[in-house]
Amino acid sequence: MGSIFKSTEKYIDAEPGSIILEIGSDRYEGSTEYFAKLAQSLGLDFHTVDISEDAKRRLPTVNCNWHIAKGSDWCQNQLNRRVSAVYLDNHDYIYAHADSNEECQVEHFKQMIHILPWLTDNAVVVMDDTYTWNGCWVGKCGPIVVYLLSIGFEFQEVERSIKDCGIILKRTKKQ
Repeated sequence: MGSIFKSTEKYIDAEPGSIILEIGSDRYEGSTEYFAKLAQSLGLDFHTVDISEDAKRRLPTVNCNWHIAKGSDWCQNQLNRRVSAVYLDNHDYIYAHADSNEECQVEHFKQMIHILPWLTDNAVVVMDDTYTWNGCWVGKCGPIVVYLLSIGFEFQEVERSIKDCGIILKRTKKQ
């Protein structure tokens, strides 16, 4: 469980009318409560998407829009507002050998493909379990970083946590 998400407030440049989006609701690390409070302080709506209702049942007083769905499905079929910040943290990536890691990467990749058109010009993208190994991006969202680079998506890596294996990218508007 990462905590890189706790730095989002340092980098977010909220666009009025946009949302903060979390894919992978809280699993006892505090992300859903954090993003709900951040959204409220910025006057934005907050949406959290998860295949499980556990966080919704456990956190009934958190001010957010709960969506019980597969992340990529929700992004493809329900996302309809600009996104100032997104936290990608669903579907576990297992550091020891595991057959589900490719499935995890594909799911996150699908999510980003559907989120990309909705990102604001200065959007913040927070990715858990994403790091470099031997000069290559790997982990949950490693393929996303490579994809963004390959399409010329302009971003700056603003923070990296070696301890938590997470990164924060900030989109930079083309001049």
